[in-house]
Amino acid sequence: LIYDTCDEDHFAADREVDGAWSYDSSTYTLSFIPTTDLEYDSCFQVIIDAATSDLAGNPMSEDYYFYFTTEIEPDLTAPTVSSTSPADGATGVGILVTPSVYFSEGMDETSIETAGAFTVVDSAAAEVSGTWSLEVQDSSHSTLKRAVFTPDAILELDETYTITVTTAVTDDADPANSLI
Repeated sequence: LIYDTCDEDHFAADREVDGAWSYDSSTYTLSFIPTTDLEYDSCFQVIIDAATSDLAGNPMSEDYYFYFTTEIEPDLTAPTVSSTSPADGATGVGILVTPSVYFSEGMDETSIETAGAFTVVDSAAAEVSGTWSLEVQDSSHSTLKRAVFTPDAILELDETYTITVTTAVTDDADPANSLI
């Protein structure tokens, strides 16, 4: 029997999982094939009843129990840019600004710091050198959602800068999802 809903300290039989058992006599392997996919991030208890016997008809000496937990549901949602600071098209921005890009979900720090993941160019398409880092958005969130650009030199007055974020930037899911 396989039951769902259990934890390390207590096994609670909510309902039996429907499926079929299969035995491979060449490998002495008993397998259970559920009729539907098991739910993500759920604990299941397996009970091999003592009445189970070997090929000679000898029963097990006692019931055998074990449990397992299925994987957490994979994150298949690609991250998006949720906002920027300064805002797109802003004028009169101070020359000491450290532009920030805010993402819709937690991001992979390595992808943010990868060369070419971001570009910052001026109106003549000259690349602005600097460093990108990933920071916690604010004290109430522990998720790394804000990429910050620190230019190597003070930005020019009355200059227009364009920041491009590429699909090299990924979220912190496993497997990672690229920016859309």
